[in-house]
Amino acid sequence: MKANLLIVGMILAVGMASSHPASAQTIRYSTFTIPGAQSTEALGINDSGAYSGVYTDSGGVVHCFLLVGRTVTNINDPNGTSSTCYGLNNANQVVGSYALPTAFSNGFVYSNGGYTDIIVPTATAGTVAVANNNVGGVVGYFADNIGTHGFYYNGSTYQQLDVPGAAASLATGINDGGMITLQVITSGGSIESAIYNGHSYRILDVPGAVTSGVHQINNRGQIVYTWTDSDSVSHGALYSQGQFYTLDVPGASGTHADGINSTGVIAGPWTPMNTTNFKSYKASRVP
Repeated sequence: MKANLLIVGMILAVGMASSHPASAQTIRYSTFTIPGAQSTEALGINDSGAYSGVYTDSGGVVHCFLLVGRTVTNINDPNGTSSTCYGLNNANQVVGSYALPTAFSNGFVYSNGGYTDIIVPTATAGTVAVANNNVGGVVGYFADNIGTHGFYYNGSTYQQLDVPGAAASLATGINDGGMITLQVITSGGSIESAIYNGHSYRILDVPGAVTSGVHQINNRGQIVYTWTDSDSVSHGALYSQGQFYTLDVPGASGTHADGINSTGVIAGPWTPMNTTNFKSYKASRVP
């Protein structure tokens, strides 16, 4: 179902991206919501500025969406009881998962009105597709009788991804060069982050973070994270050219960074003070 909805947006502020440990950078933030929505969570952004994610309508129903310009397309895989969207590529192909009556899920790719299943053959307790690139690659995670694993799908075959020593591995991003980001659940239950180059894994956490959850990676090798501090406050982070920069939407009680495109524009949800409902933002460096 497609609805022509105007997107409400406003420039919030120009803020400083504090660093761990690089010098500060100036970041321009803008925010938007889907009209009538209680909550809007942008989880992906592509090079043309289209977004994917989820929103909750005035009745409390959660919808999966693709936002192109001022047009919102609601995405609901007909095989499931509900759908969740995550990332998208430059062809506006959106990846996500649909819920099954068994409480498990299957992954999907949405493309121009059609749906293609993404189901790891060895999965026994669900598959979730989280990110896709522009050359047919899809990553995400699945569960079997042993645990939770990341996966990479190249269009024909599935590769299982397990960070050494991890209790669970969840792939969250992939660029056109095949670099993959993964969230790691340790044996102690904490969240760390890893990068996979096709041959080996490297832990890459936000310095000083209590939890460090990596999300998407662009074709320049820039990576976005959502991390928490010792006060359990959520912040976004950008990793670029060997340095980390913290992202905080001005006036937010919490900021997440989920998507980044090839020009370095970042998108994610943020929470205003005195509410638990999300709005969404995009952020870019001020020249």
